Amino acid sequence: MSYGAIDLGKDILVLDPYSKPKPSFWSNDFYSQFGYFETHFPGKKAYIVSALPGYSGDGNTALFRGHFGPTAHGASVTLILKKLIGGWKVTACELAYYL
Repeated sequence: MSYGAIDLGKDILVLDPYSKPKPSFWSNDFYSQFGYFETHFPGKKAYIVSALPGYSGDGNTALFRGHFGPTAHGASVTLILKKLIGGWKVTACELAYYL
């Protein structure tokens, strides 16, 4: 899945928080059930729920924010990316794991 020019890779399940209707597993139970993700999405290593990234006026910097897992209590990531020849590079990263 690609959000604009930012490739998240084939191992990541990207969930659209604005989809209608919501996927049937979209609930707190989904996030807390041990083994649910691995059973229902074989071959995927993680999921992320995110809106599209924001871009600077010149298109060379992007802000990406999302919630990811599977984790027991949830986690979030905020990334600032810089556009380089051939791709994007993370220049700042903030991770939060919720207890």
